[in-house]
Amino acid sequence: MDPLRMSTLRSQGTYLREVAQRAQLLLNSLLEPHEPARFNTHGKISDVWVVPQTAISWPPHLFTHEEFSKDHIEVAEILEKFIESTSGIVDLLHKTKIGVWSTLTRRVSSTANQQFESAATELENLLANPELQVQLSRVTEYLRRYDRAESAYKSGVHHFLVENQDSPYGKAVRSSLASAMQLPEVCIDNLSKEYVRPAILLCEQLRAHPLSPWTLQRKALQAENKIIQCRALALLSSLSIDSLSQVTSERVSVTAIKRQGITSVAEIISRSVEDLEQIPGVGQQTAKRVKAAAQTLYSEALAQPLSTLGSEQSTELEALLNILYHYGRSREALSDELDRIDRLEWYLQPVITHEKALWRSIPPAYFVIYSKGSGGHNTAYLQFIDDISWANIALSIPDLLSEGQGSVDIWKDYCERPAHYQSLWSAIRGNDQTPYSQSGLSSETLERIRALKLNTSLLRDVFLRGYQSFGAKFVIVQRKVILGDEMGLGKTVQAIAAAAHVTAEKSFENRIKILIIVPASLMTNWAREWEKFCNIPVQIAHGENKQKAVAQWNDTAGALIVTYDGARTMRLLGATVVIIDEAHYIKNPEAKRSRAVSRIIAESEYALLLSGTPLENRIEEFCTLVSYLDSHCAISAPRLASAFKAHIAHLYLRRNQGDVLDELPEKIDHTEWVELSAEDEHLYRQAVHERNWMLMRRVAMLAARPDCAKMERLIDIVKEAESAGKNVIIFSYFRSVLERIEKDLGEYVAGSITADVPPQRRQQLIDELGNTGRHVLLLQIVAGGVGLNIQKASVVIFTEAQVKPTLVDQAIARAHRMGQRDPVTVYRLFGADTVDERLTALLEHKRAVFDNYARDAEAAEVFDAVDVSEGELARNIIELEHDRLQIDN
Repeated sequence: MDPLRMSTLRSQGTYLREVAQRAQLLLNSLLEPHEPARFNTHGKISDVWVVPQTAISWPPHLFTHEEFSKDHIEVAEILEKFIESTSGIVDLLHKTKIGVWSTLTRRVSSTANQQFESAATELENLLANPELQVQLSRVTEYLRRYDRAESAYKSGVHHFLVENQDSPYGKAVRSSLASAMQLPEVCIDNLSKEYVRPAILLCEQLRAHPLSPWTLQRKALQAENKIIQCRALALLSSLSIDSLSQVTSERVSVTAIKRQGITSVAEIISRSVEDLEQIPGVGQQTAKRVKAAAQTLYSEALAQPLSTLGSEQSTELEALLNILYHYGRSREALSDELDRIDRLEWYLQPVITHEKALWRSIPPAYFVIYSKGSGGHNTAYLQFIDDISWANIALSIPDLLSEGQGSVDIWKDYCERPAHYQSLWSAIRGNDQTPYSQSGLSSETLERIRALKLNTSLLRDVFLRGYQSFGAKFVIVQRKVILGDEMGLGKTVQAIAAAAHVTAEKSFENRIKILIIVPASLMTNWAREWEKFCNIPVQIAHGENKQKAVAQWNDTAGALIVTYDGARTMRLLGATVVIIDEAHYIKNPEAKRSRAVSRIIAESEYALLLSGTPLENRIEEFCTLVSYLDSHCAISAPRLASAFKAHIAHLYLRRNQGDVLDELPEKIDHTEWVELSAEDEHLYRQAVHERNWMLMRRVAMLAARPDCAKMERLIDIVKEAESAGKNVIIFSYFRSVLERIEKDLGEYVAGSITADVPPQRRQQLIDELGNTGRHVLLLQIVAGGVGLNIQKASVVIFTEAQVKPTLVDQAIARAHRMGQRDPVTVYRLFGADTVDERLTALLEHKRAVFDNYARDAEAAEVFDAVDVSEGELARNIIELEHDRLQIDN
């Protein structure tokens, strides 16, 4: 082949190679996952976000994805074919290059010349291929579009935020931001630095004022640290240095130290290692170990937050109370504009520090405000504009903050108004949930919830915590919802409060009928909780009198408790409020009970589904529950988990224990009275007939599944704990019960600690708890209830009532002790109308006597005053059960 022709072919081949290489880049871009934008910092209220332009990180190839959004599948296929068709071009160019060089230098053999000619012919045929030419034409057009998209991206995505937002690339920008904000749609606007600067200056001025709420908040938190230090030292002053051996695996001898009159851990804290070394008989190693062990206890004591102010007067507490007093007055002084100033802080403070240099730079930077579109209007966005405009007019803070006239006896005022000061302290620590912490709910909905005054006239002996009050009002405002609070947060009492409010507010209009649908094993427990906290009459539709209970409820209203089967088979007319506990029982829409409950929900005015399992991570199952409340919402729900949560926020509320930690007691007790199955009752009657005390105590855990009601409830609790990432310890007096639990729970169980397990192996099992995905540890209460530290577990389950309350107290103390970071939830699974109930009733009186006379005693020996003879108990209870069940001797 002549050199001129060869040169032309190689030029065409080189161009083809370059096109193929760029086609590969385009293909790689199209195949990359489409990530949303990211914000390095932002201020946010409701669905309005304030973000500095420089804080937005845009995903690569954003505009390329948009450019090919409609035909990316077809484009990818053609690119792949083109790349495959030209896969040999590099090799052909290499061979023809060698051939040309050899021909020019006349250094070529006949064989090499044949290879050169063959490669040249193959290259010529490839370039002349009509199909390839068609592909090349289309790929060239794709690359032109690719260049246009990438060029627009490199010129600056921010150009499309406002000016060109109606262009395809502008829509891509909005879509990327919407995904980042988990909103279906966003609108974009910008504000110049000069327009926002007055609000910035106002925020800075407020933060610098010595009596502003924000300054006082910082001072209060500093005062808290001093109180915690004092209380920690007071605690360690009462702690003997003998306890140091319990916090270290190394040998610690304190005998020589005690001879010097040093008896408490606090005295060790106040001394240096060098001071301890001066004590006769104390070497350097011992001094270091003792000091380290004491410091460990001190650090644990310091880690305990000041959740409540307490009743112990001290200089440090009075200092905090004085700050709280002025904090309350400053908020009163700014009451007219406090919400507005609060919003400005939320908008701007997160970005002020980050953007400080930018705010003073030239040319002026600007903020971009994102707002979800809602019919062209957005209340929160309009509020933002109004707040910024107000700041431009206000310019400086009004001179309203002053110490005022006179003085106050702070301790006397605190004693007279403890709730007032406690609420101020909760507000400072962020425990008074603001609407801004309830992401996903519209500002209008939050305002309605805040404005609602809960009618508690039909409640008794119950104090709703802040988050519980919010939950009850959420139900009332939204009418048909799912309450998915984590175990231990009081879903039952929130449901009762909501139903009581509806009854109190609407009873003048009509008879209010409340229907409670629960698993059979929870009927008794629900009835007792209802009667304990509510004055509304309740009927139980179970057993021989269930039809009578239903008829009475149909005629006279009030509350009725039914099982899922009862809801399917009985005639239940016109419920105003429906409460469905353990709502995952109806996650299968084809089941008969699901269809029956669905009809009841549809006919009701209010419906509350309770489930402690975080089903938002199981979207398909959750969509079924959502469909019972809002079929349209379920059909249109996105399947991306983050978007799904935003989509169903108006009908789903879930708080974890960590969200409301400071509003929780350190230990949450649940005594659940489980309704026995027919098989359970048969086995129990047989045990009573045999007068077999030990069998009576454990028989409710022996029936085969699914006829063992206690076992079914235990499995529900374990699964719920697993979904929340919590470890569980289960106590029983009986090995046979533990063996049965281990068999049924299978892979959940990390191990079982009985009296035969040596101490070293016990600690190994504790260490393994939760590390291998096995989050349940079984313990025989006489072996695992004493001497073990199981802080890794925060859920404790007792499968039967114990004869000695001291065993229970010591068992709970395995998890509920210093260093435990989570609230400990204790479940007592007791059989209704069984030995569990008789044993509990007999021991409660003894416990009450003890509490009246020895409440402050902490020694385990004192708790033995509660224990009674097991033989005496057994005889009494067996006789009671014989008489109750009318069993012949």
